[in-house]
Amino acid sequence: MDTTAQFTPADVAYVEANFTCLEFYPHDYAELPVNEGECKRRLAAACAAEGMPALDAHETWLTYMEGTDSVCLHSATPENIGRKNALDAQIAE
Repeated sequence: MDTTAQFTPADVAYVEANFTCLEFYPHDYAELPVNEGECKRRLAAACAAEGMPALDAHETWLTYMEGTDSVCLHSATPENIGRKNALDAQIAE
């Protein structure tokens, strides 16, 4: 179905100026927690549960929002991010 006829040139200019395409995000990205405070709280709890030092919450939030964590994880929840880092530390030992 060709939808280009439904948009005026002004519509297209508005969309191109104000929106961007998501190039590399996980299939469940829209279902994951996007509240920064909640994500950081859950991450801290996950690290504590793994018996490991807390991760840099700000840096982890940024990579979470970029979709970077989803490269290594089936589902990039704060709990899975904490678990992955704990396993990485064990492997490094």
